[in-house]
Amino acid sequence: MPKARRSYVAVQVTLTSADTNYEILALVNAILGTVAEAPGGARDFVIQAHPGIDGAGTNTSDVLIGDGELSATRFGTVLIPGASETFVSTLENVQVGGVYARSAGAGQKLNIKIIA
Repeated sequence: MPKARRSYVAVQVTLTSADTNYEILALVNAILGTVAEAPGGARDFVIQAHPGIDGAGTNTSDVLIGDGELSATRFGTVLIPGASETFVSTLENVQVGGVYARSAGAGQKLNIKIIA
């Protein structure tokens, strides 16, 4: 049976290991599990480096955002703790797949919102 496609997803993902590339869509779909999957194309796609809640749990390292060739020297955006990047399109053509995250620190968290 095919998985249901969610039109709205809001989750927190963790970049478990340092200096490792993680595809954001794969992390989100791992959280959704066997029941549903996030859309590959969206109207709104927001990535936020976790700022902590009430001063606790703040990221300790910058998070690099880029494509499949992401490295410590090849990236598109740097998110300091609390910073975010938003991609918006009225045509649901923001491609969520193929966006990667990486950090020099282990255990960094990203808050992800996808709206199809």
